[in-house]
Amino acid sequence: FLMAEEEAELPTCSSAFDGFFFCLSPATQFKTYYRDGTYADCDRFQRMWEVCMKMKYYEVNGKKTQRWQELREEMLALSTKATKDHVWKMKAPPPKSQED
Repeated sequence: FLMAEEEAELPTCSSAFDGFFFCLSPATQFKTYYRDGTYADCDRFQRMWEVCMKMKYYEVNGKKTQRWQELREEMLALSTKATKDHVWKMKAPPPKSQED
C-alpha cells in the first residue's frame, strides 16, 4: 500500500500532537527559558494539530472541498516553517552597569 505523494508530505495528527505536547513539556519550557529568557511559544504546534484534526474531519465525511484544500496548504506551511533563530545565534552583550 503506497501513500499518495500529496499525503506523504504532511505530518500525521499523532505526530502533530506529539510536537505540541513536547513543546508544552517542562523540559522544553525550562530549556527555552534558559536559552532565551522567555517560555516556548507553542501556538504553531497547537495550530498544526488543530488543522490536522479539521482535515481529518473533512476526510472522514468525504468532504474534500475548497476548505480542505486551504487547510492542507496551511498545514504544509506550518510543518515546513523553519525556526526563527538558530540555537547558537550570538546575543547582544548585557548593558554596562552604572557602577563602572
